[in-house]
Amino acid sequence: VIMTYNKVQLGIYIYDTDGKLTLSKNWDAANNSKAVGVYVGTENSRFVISPTEAEPREWGGNGTAISGIVTTTDTTTAKKDYAGEANTDKIIAQLGKGNAPAAEYCRNYTFKNGKKGYLWSSGEAQDAYNNKAEIDAAMSKIGGNALPSNYLWTSTQHSSYNAWLLNWDYGYVDNNNKGDSDYVRAVCSL
Repeated sequence: VIMTYNKVQLGIYIYDTDGKLTLSKNWDAANNSKAVGVYVGTENSRFVISPTEAEPREWGGNGTAISGIVTTTDTTTAKKDYAGEANTDKIIAQLGKGNAPAAEYCRNYTFKNGKKGYLWSSGEAQDAYNNKAEIDAAMSKIGGNALPSNYLWTSTQHSSYNAWLLNWDYGYVDNNNKGDSDYVRAVCSL
């Protein structure tokens, strides 16, 4: 039996259509047309943040508990959810097309490398926030839109009526009614 291991890159990088990860300080703006987004690699997360954002959207399914995803009223437990991609698919499948605006926007977003996006989980959002300065600098380097100075939805559920959010400016983690509109940002796996 031969086992092959691929080393996973940790840190914040610009990811391009050639599949290369480049530190922000080494990025040549002449290559901005090839930028897929900003890669976040931590012990628990590996995803690329899109360089564009959507208008605020409802999470959807107000009053419906999505089964099979982390559902907790405890902030610490919510921050341990790293299953954004699986959560996104479960939200859409259980609510039905047209009823999961935040998750559907992310799933319908196509990155320059052809990957479909998903709605990040609370743990993934927290990992991104922990690297906020580097992500903001990298996003600026590729000519991307800064993440909004507002709350961003996650795919982590608080209850049948609320879902978790992260405030990009201050790192506050809170929950809000699924019927309210908050910002979303598509991310994709590598």
